Amino acid sequence: MGQIIFESTLIITPAVLGICMLAPELIVLVFGEKWMAAVLPFQIFSLLAIYQLPSARLGLIFLVTRQTGVMARWAFVSTPVILLSFIIGVQWGIEGVAIAYATASLGLGVWRVRGVAGLLDGSVAFFWKNWSVAVLCSLLMALIPFGLNQLLISWDIDVTMRLAVIVALFVAIALSTYGYLMI
Repeated sequence: MGQIIFESTLIITPAVLGICMLAPELIVLVFGEKWMAAVLPFQIFSLLAIYQLPSARLGLIFLVTRQTGVMARWAFVSTPVILLSFIIGVQWGIEGVAIAYATASLGLGVWRVRGVAGLLDGSVAFFWKNWSVAVLCSLLMALIPFGLNQLLISWDIDVTMRLAVIVALFVAIALSTYGYLMI
């Protein structure tokens, strides 16, 4: 399971970081200037995906260990917390909802990982070790496109051309990472 968490995080995280980094340009290009208020929530949800996508694999452990009842009880506990986060966050608009949801999701996620570790008679280290190493590697990989993006901005390159170059670089990084993992 640790290898699955590592590999999925290593593949997903550079893409998510790229989307987060390019969010202002992507939002304007796809939806127009009137959607600029959606940039911060989009970035928050993008960064949250770095944790949520690999942790979603943890549900498989409930199925494999035939502990679907535990999974159902978890849903009964976590669903009201998530709904409450929306209710609390809506007072501050879409940014408030994004921040409240991200906070609730991360808080619940820590307990979910601990619960899965208990099913496996292990510690949470199997998740955190594989996840954190992959995130660190991904952050290092994202430095190259980030630096190139800053350089292209300073050269006043057209936004469409800049996005095309950065996306192509992120795809090349993702494919080379995926190729490395398949070896």
